[in-house]
Amino acid sequence: MALQALAAYAARVYSPQLNISIMIMNGADKQNFEVTADNAMVLQSYQLTNLDKGLELNAQGNGIVLAQLQYSYHRTTMRDDVPFYCTKEVRELHSGNRLQLDLCCNYTKLDSRSNMAVAEIDALSGFRFDGDQLNDLMDISDLQRAELDNEDTRMNLYFNPIGSTPVCLSLYTDMVYQISEQKPAQVVLFDYYDPEQQVKTTYTAKQTRSLQDACPECWPAVEANEKSTGILSVRAEASSTISGTKLHVIILF
Repeated sequence: MALQALAAYAARVYSPQLNISIMIMNGADKQNFEVTADNAMVLQSYQLTNLDKGLELNAQGNGIVLAQLQYSYHRTTMRDDVPFYCTKEVRELHSGNRLQLDLCCNYTKLDSRSNMAVAEIDALSGFRFDGDQLNDLMDISDLQRAELDNEDTRMNLYFNPIGSTPVCLSLYTDMVYQISEQKPAQVVLFDYYDPEQQVKTTYTAKQTRSLQDACPECWPAVEANEKSTGILSVRAEASSTISGTKLHVIILF
């Protein structure tokens, strides 16, 4: 039935003289497409850059074209039978130059305990873990061992079997250099003897820095009105981030 409807529609709208001009307006940006019999089978695309602006399409001519709006983003999914559960909270200290990650994890199976568990916690880009904290962590009863790796940008924690009662700890990282458009860092907790039994989550700092904030000397001196335009362009790019991943929008003809 669907093919029959499409065939009937094509018979009514078909034109041997295909000639269509299409204009896409996205904020201040404009893109023109010409669709003729010579390029009717050629895919033409345009990637939107002003995702916080409206989108307008105008078409003139004879014939028919198909326009498709496509977007994609990354979303972390969690299995229903995940063996561990972790809550997290990030506190920004000293104007964001020091971060406190409060982490609580427990085993999800009732009246049961895991095997020995291992947590691998990455620091945010531009941060390093406070190595002086390792001795303090050993006061946690369920923690067997704590070590730093990758030039103090990853902390490995080895736990005794974890039960339904959460094991909580606070980890500290210090900024060593500024990073703009910082991506989330990963936390992985897994069963030492069965690594596929794991939970993955991410954390990030609330405070964000633009390229101009991270490297002010990299930008030439500009007038106040020009400078505000530059800041707006950075914000427009930041608004296109969903779950730490850029949102791409493509128009297909």
